Amino acid sequence: MQKDVSQFKLGGGDKVSLETRRLGQSHLAITPVGIGTAPIGSTPEWGIYWGLQSERDAIRAIEAAIDLGVNWIDTAP
Repeated sequence: MQKDVSQFKLGGGDKVSLETRRLGQSHLAITPVGIGTAPIGSTPEWGIYWGLQSERDAIRAIEAAIDLGVNWIDTAP
């Protein structure tokens, strides 16, 4: 398994290093942790419903994950 470490600067200048790994046989290098977004778009018809979500908070959560170096977002319902 090929691994790489990417560094990201936070607002205060601190650096965060997140390891990346090759995704299958592709040339994509992704972080071992992503952000799940199912609660953002869930509806009462789903088997699991998280209730209404603030669009503003959802955007802020995704931006924070990206700022911390996360480079994949799980959008599957």
